[in-house]
Amino acid sequence: MKQLILIRHAKSSWKRPELGDHERPLNNRGKRSIKLMRRHLEKQPLSIDALYSSGAKRALATAEGLAAVIAPVSPVEIADSLYTFAWEPVWQFLSALPEHLHSVALVGHNPALQQLYQQLSFDDLDKLPTCGLLELELSIDCWQQLEPGCAQLSQALFPKQLL
Repeated sequence: MKQLILIRHAKSSWKRPELGDHERPLNNRGKRSIKLMRRHLEKQPLSIDALYSSGAKRALATAEGLAAVIAPVSPVEIADSLYTFAWEPVWQFLSALPEHLHSVALVGHNPALQQLYQQLSFDDLDKLPTCGLLELELSIDCWQQLEPGCAQLSQALFPKQLL
């Protein structure tokens, strides 16, 4: 059995249009959402083996903001393949993970994460909001066994639920 946590980056700022997509920072709402999520997760911490993030500034800031309550003993690892808006590269990334990792968290982008969730669970999730977290239990013993429908949602946590 494997555990997968999908986290969409917090809300980003569009105040500086000259910045490339990769360089956009979090806006104030995004920073508040991370604080809300962190406070909630401190009460029921998730202990994962590895935390991977897209290298985009907004995703990395989200990962670093939640790392203490998600992966207190693991550094945030940047995975270039998570800077994508398609689910297939994320699936390939997961399929190549080392077997000693039983639980991992990914911080990335939509629609990639929402579509990945739909592929893994056959659940038609209406929307994965910014800073939203999906905790999945995967009925596989190794990451290479990843297949459509192998996931069961154990928790969906969104910042608006915590207001």
